[in-house]
Amino acid sequence: MSGVFDMRRIPLDPGPVVPGSTLEPIARYTAQRHNADGASVVLGRAEVFEREQPEYVLARLSWGEGRLDAAQAVRTEALSCAPAGASVYFPVSAAVSKDHSDRRALAVACGLELFQEKEGFLWADTGQPLPESRDSPRDRCRWSGGSPLSP
Repeated sequence: MSGVFDMRRIPLDPGPVVPGSTLEPIARYTAQRHNADGASVVLGRAEVFEREQPEYVLARLSWGEGRLDAAQAVRTEALSCAPAGASVYFPVSAAVSKDHSDRRALAVACGLELFQEKEGFLWADTGQPLPESRDSPRDRCRWSGGSPLSP
């Protein structure tokens, strides 16, 4: 189901930054049809590179099931509202989003160029036995009273 969407721009307060995030939102863009949200995305500024000046980013992209057309429309609208000549980053991570392949396809469809590609790693504790170490971190840990940590 594709077609024309009603696009809305909702100004956001850049003041309250969520703890652990550097995103300073500017506006949320929504693509709607028949008063039902098809997709939304936030245009804002954030530290893309740690301790560097904030860059423009597209964040918090969401869309309804089967509504990739709405996601593309809302991303295109938000990109068109970024300052002319500004770089706009759209992070895509397989570690964060299960739909990362759809997000990557949306980036390509909107004309974004791949800036950096890397493979991430995920470590998980599955309860497996751990190898013995002669110099385990537990042996080096002490409470402030000087007694070793107990198992």
